[in-house]
Amino acid sequence: LHWQQGRLKEAQQFYVQAASVRPPSSALAQEIGNCLRQTGEPAWAAEYYRSALAQDGGDRPDLIEAYASALRQLQRLDEAEHALRFGAAAFPGRGGITWLLADILMETERWDEAEGWLARTLTVAPTSASAYYGLARLAVREGRPDEAAQWLRTALRHHPYHAESLTLLHELQSKR
Repeated sequence: LHWQQGRLKEAQQFYVQAASVRPPSSALAQEIGNCLRQTGEPAWAAEYYRSALAQDGGDRPDLIEAYASALRQLQRLDEAEHALRFGAAAFPGRGGITWLLADILMETERWDEAEGWLARTLTVAPTSASAYYGLARLAVREGRPDEAAQWLRTALRHHPYHAESLTLLHELQSKR
């Protein structure tokens, strides 16, 4: 209840208290991880997510995404990539996993592979503004601003307030 009401510090205290009584279940470990991430403690969040994954055997794609996101915050990109590749193989229909993997590949400058994962994301999540934004970033990098603007307009058709797309489109238009 505290978590749902945005009272994160109180939720965190409750979770710690509950975990001290007995080791947290997978669901509780994930909730503790979520709370820790929201309060700016991604290292502890990653540990709780790892505990939840060990109990579940990686059966929940949302848990894999959360774990990889925490690892990314910590700049442990190799570990995040490994978790996401596992997630993409286990849950091929999850656009969030494939998009996050593509974004990490772009961050590590593996552009061609990232483009393939962005395309895969759009096959399972054709309205993913983040995937269109990723394709726009690739087009800008390759010196194709008109193509980038088209990708951004497509992203904004699906999600009119996608902040990254709005910002990049504004930058492109201001350069004309």
